[in-house]
Amino acid sequence: MSHMARTLFVVPKMYTQKQFRLIAKDLPPDFEERHAEFWSYVKERTFKLTGRINRIYFDSLTEFGEEGLKDIMSEDEDAGEIVKSLMQSGTILHSTEDKVLVGETKSWLSMMETMNDETIVDMLHKNMKERDEFVCHSIDSTLKKGEMAILFLSPERKVGLSEDIKVVRVCRFEPLDYLKSYLVQINIRSF
Repeated sequence: MSHMARTLFVVPKMYTQKQFRLIAKDLPPDFEERHAEFWSYVKERTFKLTGRINRIYFDSLTEFGEEGLKDIMSEDEDAGEIVKSLMQSGTILHSTEDKVLVGETKSWLSMMETMNDETIVDMLHKNMKERDEFVCHSIDSTLKKGEMAILFLSPERKVGLSEDIKVVRVCRFEPLDYLKSYLVQINIRSF
């Protein structure tokens, strides 16, 4: 077995209530139920892989280890519980993103709130592309042959990965599809 594959389990993170409300203003009536169903499925799947996953990557994470876990817990407790559980079995939590690029994203987003400008949108897209490349490089440079890792990623993001990495999506349903279908329902109701 000279060329053992690298495996990456990708979890498109379910939106938190706060994140969902930012986009849709309101929560769907089945949000709590769907949210619980999503994370219980991911927990069940990752539990079976405990002890076999070598590395954890988490979008927007600029710290590693315990500091990184604190950052995750403050943003998303459900994902944080899974990360904590994996870390307790010896899995390494990596700093996945560049502080400067993440800070830049926040700046572009806050500028978008006050100005409707194509240039800002364009700069945000360029920034996100750089961040996606950084995440790809972080994974590529740390995930060794024969290892398994898990990547928690915002549902809107698509990170291009090396061709020798086998990608397995872990989700009961796509959070982005759930959000989009709710937005369509709201729009239909408002006519």
